Amino acid sequence: MNIDFGSIVAAGASGFTVANLLPALIVFVVCLIVVKLICNVFDKFLEKSPIERSLHTFLRSTVRTALYFLTILIVADKLGIPMTSLIALLSVFGLAVSLAVQGTLSNLAGGIMILLSKPFKVGDFVEAGSVSGVAEEIGLVYTK
Repeated sequence: MNIDFGSIVAAGASGFTVANLLPALIVFVVCLIVVKLICNVFDKFLEKSPIERSLHTFLRSTVRTALYFLTILIVADKLGIPMTSLIALLSVFGLAVSLAVQGTLSNLAGGIMILLSKPFKVGDFVEAGSVSGVAEEIGLVYTK
């Protein structure tokens, strides 16, 4: 796959005009207000939900990051920047990063699975292979 960054920048620069700036700024402010409202509603949902407390911070940051990313895409589209090129570029970048941190993402997914399925809780005696002991702390990346 061969990406021509020069054509992406040129296409983005040709669609951008000063007339697009004020509407894009208004959309940006409205998006920030909506993101804040959604995050507050999500926080209230998490407080009432039976989801493990250790997972709350991860879920909050994931939702907040996704909403800010969506805000950036909406504002860039309002500025006249072509989204297909930008999304293709970000997809390639995301694939490269995910392959680089594959082991860590595997541990994170395992931690999320343990916190969601709750096969054991803090204070339970756990035996895995030749290692056994009492679970003192269950986190997203590791269990003590």
